[in-house]
Amino acid sequence: MEVDTIDEIIVHMDNREHRDILRRIGLINKTIVELKRLMQPKERIARFVITTSSSLIGANVRIYMRDVLDHLLSCIERLESSKDTLTHTHSNYLTKVQLSIAQASRGRTDAMNKIGIIAFIFTPISIVPGLWGVNVPVPGGDVTNLSPFLGVMASLCIMCLITAVFTRLNVL
Repeated sequence: MEVDTIDEIIVHMDNREHRDILRRIGLINKTIVELKRLMQPKERIARFVITTSSSLIGANVRIYMRDVLDHLLSCIERLESSKDTLTHTHSNYLTKVQLSIAQASRGRTDAMNKIGIIAFIFTPISIVPGLWGVNVPVPGGDVTNLSPFLGVMASLCIMCLITAVFTRLNVL
């Protein structure tokens, strides 16, 4: 029942239950291994009693031991089935964890791509003022109107648009 319960929990699990799930899977696995370890010697003893011909063991005892052996084999089979189910459940759990990690990673990657695109678009804008911000004669610096300034600003906007279009075409 615990194996079936843990399988259902994994299907409807949220991110806060990861430690509890791993602990429960480990405890269930340990219980299954202990039960198998306890039942296998009993199965061998039951087989020995059934197959040994002795005057001390009556027909009724052999019939009873066959029933005990059938019950032990049934229990061992159920334990094997539970172990297989638990292995499958653990695999499902790991897949779910990997998917959540991939989703988080994809979100971070998308954010970093957007930051990179913004940096790529604004790089030409920062290069031009950096070049003309040093102590050199500025082209059109002796003109009293704003046409050189507006020309530089227009060229910055044009570079920004060209970079944005180039980035958009290459990203998509």
